Amino acid sequence: MRARYGATASRPRADRHFSEVASVPQHRRIPGPKKGLTALPQRRVFIFDRKVLSWYPVYGHPNGASAAPWFHQADGEVWPAAAHPSGASSHVWFVVTDDVVRPHHDHPDGPSAEPWFRISGSLVHPTDGHPDGASFVPWYQIRR
Repeated sequence: MRARYGATASRPRADRHFSEVASVPQHRRIPGPKKGLTALPQRRVFIFDRKVLSWYPVYGHPNGASAAPWFHQADGEVWPAAAHPSGASSHVWFVVTDDVVRPHHDHPDGPSAEPWFRISGSLVHPTDGHPDGASFVPWYQIRR
């Protein structure tokens, strides 16, 4: 009986091996045990050992959608990113508690006891406490 890939059944043909490798991105390749290459789990972004999420303006935002993030979030703190109209800042503008977002004392408009945003899954909606009022249309989408 002839082996499937050539002389030995345990080694895949070279062209078959390379076509499988080409379908896996370079940063996700690691040698697997006797089965060629396997993919790593999706990489996460870490800054100062913190998992950082990014807030992207979407279709409901008054200034429109953007391909660049306006805010970054880590450890319950939100600060403006480089693409934000006022520029990047290391000062915390918002604090996230459970699913509500309140302005921090470093926010240009000052702190507020009323939440400005509500997080629902990966979407961020303004609430009645926001100066522009509430909206059922999301303003931001949170991505890794």
